[in-house]
Amino acid sequence: MASELTTPDLPQIMAQGIRAMNRYSDIVRRATRDFRGYEVEAEEESFLVAFQQPLDAVNWSLTVQLAMTDTKWEEELLTCDDCIRVFKSHENGYDVPRLIFCGPRLQMGISKGRVDSVYHYASGHMGYRGTEVYRTRGICRLAQGGQILLNESLWQDLPKDQIAPYVHREVGSFKLEGFDNLTSLTEVLPCALEERARWFGIICAECNKLIKPKEGYVKALGSNWHTDHFRCWQCKKVLNGTYIVKDQKPYCEEDFFQYNAPRCRACGNPITGGFIEALESTWHPDCFVCQRCHKAPTKDDNIFEFNALPYCTECYSTVTYGTT
Repeated sequence: MASELTTPDLPQIMAQGIRAMNRYSDIVRRATRDFRGYEVEAEEESFLVAFQQPLDAVNWSLTVQLAMTDTKWEEELLTCDDCIRVFKSHENGYDVPRLIFCGPRLQMGISKGRVDSVYHYASGHMGYRGTEVYRTRGICRLAQGGQILLNESLWQDLPKDQIAPYVHREVGSFKLEGFDNLTSLTEVLPCALEERARWFGIICAECNKLIKPKEGYVKALGSNWHTDHFRCWQCKKVLNGTYIVKDQKPYCEEDFFQYNAPRCRACGNPITGGFIEALESTWHPDCFVCQRCHKAPTKDDNIFEFNALPYCTECYSTVTYGTT
């Protein structure tokens, strides 16, 4: 089980930047101890943390996001675009404006799976590597500042009644760097920060970038796509109309039949319409004919097999016995 977070760029104010990084590290490490995590890596503005239980990773993430928002940051730091305060207004019946962003905004990604452990004798530290580590980093890079994303499959297995107060939503399926198949993701946030979801918007499943309000988009395969990014998996042609899905991948009709449809035993071309199953093969109706006289059989005709090909009664006798 692994989880990673990164911070956005801090302002070029050296003293405030250093203090902010130290405070940020303290928050992450305190929560890591509280939820029995193991700090695998800490490089500049990023952490990689491992947990025995996925539940601990999710509660850790919720706790860190709340702590970052509740921390008293220097006023000069809060002038940075990535760190400014953002309040929810009085609408919805709140007595006072609710703080939903304050200070550095953390991107957080969580995934679950097996990893390979490597013990570094020089440092006495355990490192992790493998596919799931790369997946976790990919999910984290996809998250926006202040957002927690996790595998949909991980989310389905969690005991929801043991999670700290939360809100969640499915955000779609995305292509992570280094992975061919789409990964379905869920966003989870503390209840106190639920208004953040409105800030994150719609993300294109292909380029992983925000779809702007005036840009057209396609909703398909449980995700959203820029109109020019929803393409055939094989030929990369933009899909403006009909498409066919196989293994959660979209295909234009031509490529789907070319690479997935059964092929005719006689001509070898894809079968896209009606077909005949006979002699342990599949045939176009027009191709299922006697291989010598090329006449199509009627419903009353007998069909004989020779070298896995069909023959009428007369031609079968000719090719097998040399008689007419």
